[in-house]
Amino acid sequence: MSDKQQTSKFDTSEDFLSMAANIGDALQLQVQGANGQRYLSKLIGYLNKRSITVTQPSVGDRLVEVANGDQFFVRGFAGAKTYEYTATVLAVASQPYPHMHLSFPDKVSTLQMRGAIRIKTKLPCFIVAAVSGLKMPAAINDLSTSGASIISNVKLGERGEAIQINVNMPVEGEEQAYAVSAIIRNVGAANEDNSVTYGVEFVSTTNRIRIALQTYVYSILIAKQGE
Repeated sequence: MSDKQQTSKFDTSEDFLSMAANIGDALQLQVQGANGQRYLSKLIGYLNKRSITVTQPSVGDRLVEVANGDQFFVRGFAGAKTYEYTATVLAVASQPYPHMHLSFPDKVSTLQMRGAIRIKTKLPCFIVAAVSGLKMPAAINDLSTSGASIISNVKLGERGEAIQINVNMPVEGEEQAYAVSAIIRNVGAANEDNSVTYGVEFVSTTNRIRIALQTYVYSILIAKQGE
């Protein structure tokens, strides 16, 4: 399901600074025009009313060709919202690393989501029960920046119990290990194969985990665009 399908029709206009964007946040850059290609980028910094600095997008090891004056539709996460705006490329630089200066938006359009953007995935993981410390195999069915649906053939816990999710996620071309604290919010009925699906909410996520989740979610959305 695409991010457009995940968002509601309700939208407002807000000041960019009110989004409290964090350095390192994942951004999606979409080329202007019908069926514009989407790329993954990262927020490096910004100076109020001057410019927003982001990494130059790449596909594999190849940088995407960008020129001054090009326009992108920029999308980012902000809690229970996505913020979106149109930006013009002001400058492209290769040193000390490839990056771009984008025009600073007077306002951004914020889209209130019914829930966080979710992606379908198949990520093996291990669940560590907070009470017993048992380590149990499971798999993440779908994932957002705020929670996940997890399926397992062993009992992971009861509603309201704390768990830790140990998972490897490929972020920026490199698989890295993450330990995510979560609370079980829902326990489904047994499936035909006796597996059970659990809905969990992430809690106390670190900046490293938050950025990794953003990056992974956007990378999957972008990959699905080409399918």
